[in-house]
Amino acid sequence: MSEYFDSGFEGDPSDAYANSHDFYIEFYSLVADQSIAFKSWLEDWGDDFTSQWSPEEVYGRMDPIQTFKRTTRVMNLGWKVIASSIYEAGENMRRIQLLQKFLYPGYKIQDYTINGEETPIGTLARAPLFRVQFANLIMGAESVAGAIDAKENGLLCTLNGLGVRPSPEDGYIDGDGTGGLRGQLLPKAWTLTTQLSILHEHFLGWDTDGNWIGAANYPYGQSGTISAQDDSGESGPDPGSEQNSDALQEELDGTCPAAGDEVAAESSKALG
Repeated sequence: MSEYFDSGFEGDPSDAYANSHDFYIEFYSLVADQSIAFKSWLEDWGDDFTSQWSPEEVYGRMDPIQTFKRTTRVMNLGWKVIASSIYEAGENMRRIQLLQKFLYPGYKIQDYTINGEETPIGTLARAPLFRVQFANLIMGAESVAGAIDAKENGLLCTLNGLGVRPSPEDGYIDGDGTGGLRGQLLPKAWTLTTQLSILHEHFLGWDTDGNWIGAANYPYGQSGTISAQDDSGESGPDPGSEQNSDALQEELDGTCPAAGDEVAAESSKALG
């Protein structure tokens, strides 16, 4: 990512930490084709997997027959946005503004003649999808841990809104007539919260031989083996750490229903 941090406060350790370690939360908007990032003052992170079943009551059976429907994944994310200087306070507000704008869809604007006058009318064309990445906790299924680039490696998702709250106890920088800030209030700290509904781009599950069908490093980029044991008591590889064969991957490519979400979003850009 070309966007790095400079708070304007010389020797700011938060700048050095974010820039040198790539520890920042990055949001890439598929509609705007732009990214925005925030230093990783993480307040909350949770990854919830929910399996949905459809129960059917049968006469004479004590328990209902459970039919599996799907497993969905939702992340809760909360982080602080903190200013080390008056310059960074303004920069933080501009970053938050851009993320808020990313929540809106894309439109195709066309001119129509109404009552003899040319009138521009917008038609909804693109949904506000995101790719989000933060270290190896939020990353695409086939990404490499440590390769921080939300556009290429981020997790495809929707944002179920955005909570933006200034921190009253930390105070504000008020406009004193200098620096073009007259009549303005710049919070020294913010708390941002959102929920990510994950859109699966690849098949996930197991075949009849007990082999994992999906990216080997899903979901947190950890490869290798674990201390699994077979029936003989000997340690062996984790079958879920084995990547799909090339033949199986070729067979699966393009067949996952949700995999077309980004393709549809990308192709619809031509309409805008």
